[in-house]
Amino acid sequence: MPACEQAAPSPTTVQTPLAASEAPPTPPGDPFSNASLSGKYVFHYSGTAGDHVDIRIPLDNDGNQPPVIFSFMTVPVLTPTHGIGTFVADGGGNITSGAGFNFAERLNETNENDPSVPPSVAVVSRSCNVSSITGTYSINSDGTGTMTLSPVGPSCPGETVTLNLILGRRGGAGVFYTTPAADPGTFSGIVSGGFTKQ
Repeated sequence: MPACEQAAPSPTTVQTPLAASEAPPTPPGDPFSNASLSGKYVFHYSGTAGDHVDIRIPLDNDGNQPPVIFSFMTVPVLTPTHGIGTFVADGGGNITSGAGFNFAERLNETNENDPSVPPSVAVVSRSCNVSSITGTYSINSDGTGTMTLSPVGPSCPGETVTLNLILGRRGGAGVFYTTPAADPGTFSGIVSGGFTKQ
């Protein structure tokens, strides 16, 4: 009698358990939440702020000697803002720490009220080292959200900044931008940038 043929054994799939520090990947279809933004991130931004310059224009005074009559014209200008830094999100809606550097320049007018001398405009630095960043954030299920930051540091203006957020997949990166700030008589200021998890 012919020998019986044995069936080939079926392949065995070996599953390697995740390490204790590794979280299972979030399926692409899962909604976003505050937990999507968690850990330490690096960020950068650039933008402009609205400012204005008052230009004094001498008028014809019919050949008379000084005092000269002047007319004033306000001209809107844009000034630069750039920055880099880090922040730490706790996954529960809080920015617990951070630091960075903000570069900014503004215009400083002198002699604008003295008709005997021409006015002058100087570019002055408004840059500062940010030693501390704290704040809060809220992430919607579609990955959009807002973040409010309070940067602190020497020579920093101490203003609270509100950002609009759009998170990338799994919260590993994203972009942010400010709502344009309207200022009558000058250009609107806006800042935009991005962040990536370290």
